[in-house]
Amino acid sequence: MHSVLPSLNFYSKAMKLDFLIIGAQKGGSTWLYDNLRQHPSVFAPTYELHFFSSQENYDKGTDWYHGHFSGATGEKILAEKTPEYLTAISTMNPKTSTETPDRIYKYNKNIKLIVVLREPIARLRSAVNHMYRTGRIPHYVTVKDLLLGSYRQHAQEFSLLENGLYYENLKFYLRIFPREQVKIFFFETHVMKQPMQTLEYVCQYLGVPFEAFWFPMAAKKKNEY
Repeated sequence: MHSVLPSLNFYSKAMKLDFLIIGAQKGGSTWLYDNLRQHPSVFAPTYELHFFSSQENYDKGTDWYHGHFSGATGEKILAEKTPEYLTAISTMNPKTSTETPDRIYKYNKNIKLIVVLREPIARLRSAVNHMYRTGRIPHYVTVKDLLLGSYRQHAQEFSLLENGLYYENLKFYLRIFPREQVKIFFFETHVMKQPMQTLEYVCQYLGVPFEAFWFPMAAKKKNEY
């Protein structure tokens, strides 16, 4: 693990993140991330950075990326979550990239990766509802037209279906990262039924101590809509 030093100039030249939550979108990754952010040994931004998956952000360089961690005050672990990192197959979504796994490996080949998967149809339903709720899809568009009909291109621009093709996406990571470096959890079992045990296991994986009182949000739902 890399120690956090107070100098932002040092960050820009030498720091490396210790782990990433790479997805899946609407799979429970926000719940895990928000809980881990409560841990005193973990520093993580409150927002998704889309650094490795967005060409626009990647072109800004690691100094821009590391600048989002300037608020760290000595935490042992630096982390980030962007669900679009998981989608490594080709899509029309500018926030995903086929180069994401290779970019992450080039950045830190020893970085630890966490994935939270959800039953694909339930995940898709949640993603579609999110698109409606945030106004990205007009409410008069039916789900059938969105996924199969005249608005299908709109769904492709948000990679609604591609985000749920877990095997097709994960195989690009498992080709370059050792299997033990990619931890996979499931929403239905690990998040819903075993939240505290899951957090304890993740703490062991990251090499930080576990205390239940550090996770007051463990039983709280995220994105419940």
